[in-house]
Amino acid sequence: MPGPSVPLGGLYACLFSRADGTFHWTLVLPQDATTVHKFHATNLQGGWRFERVPDRLAQSPNACVVVRLGTVAPGRTDELCARLEAAPMCTPAADGAQQFTCRIWFRAAVRVLHAQGAVECPDVDALEKELRTLAEGRRLAIEQGAPYVICDSECSS
Repeated sequence: MPGPSVPLGGLYACLFSRADGTFHWTLVLPQDATTVHKFHATNLQGGWRFERVPDRLAQSPNACVVVRLGTVAPGRTDELCARLEAAPMCTPAADGAQQFTCRIWFRAAVRVLHAQGAVECPDVDALEKELRTLAEGRRLAIEQGAPYVICDSECSS
């Protein structure tokens, strides 16, 4: 079942369910009614790298939640991408000795966006907890074919 269109003008966190019980953590920016820009850290081609790709999110069977973090003015996609490319592709000191993953990149990216005034999210730990709780609450429904839900974050604006 296709998911709903993601409203234009917002920057969203999107968590995708994985078979191993974890989530793939991404940021998405709607491009039009059917396509989003997906920003994420990936290691599918060996080694971690930042990637910006178009995605037909509504067709994804694994997207659990799409959570609005803030607003992005029209025409600012390249600027946002440049900011996200600045997020480290290694575990920052703020995350201790944790192994680098897409979740660690997501946390670093939100910190970068917060520091540059692109989103208001002073507590990345609270945001992570909120997103994980929302995604875990949707996992069974997603496995049964339900679409993702869209909501606003209580930890970011």
